[in-house]
Amino acid sequence: MNIDWNDWIEEEEEEIDILTDEKFVNFLEENNAYDKFIYNIKYISYLDFECLKTYCNDTIKHNYLYYSFNWAKTSEGFDFWEKLNIKWLKINNI
Repeated sequence: MNIDWNDWIEEEEEEIDILTDEKFVNFLEENNAYDKFIYNIKYISYLDFECLKTYCNDTIKHNYLYYSFNWAKTSEGFDFWEKLNIKWLKINNI
């Protein structure tokens, strides 16, 4: 699963701020979750693109994972995303 975020951005002709947060991108990459996150945002998220833009601009960064998509509907499963979310919250002192 090699999703190119930049291709998706070009397809949508918009930029989503969630992945301009370098700390979050690095976190996803370090945890081998970047491509998984992008895939699930694109295909599993219950938000359409316009809602996703609003979400990304309005969401406090420690909630990026929590509200992005239904974890249980992903191929990684709920437990994978829950553990990753807990790790992300600890990094952000939440």
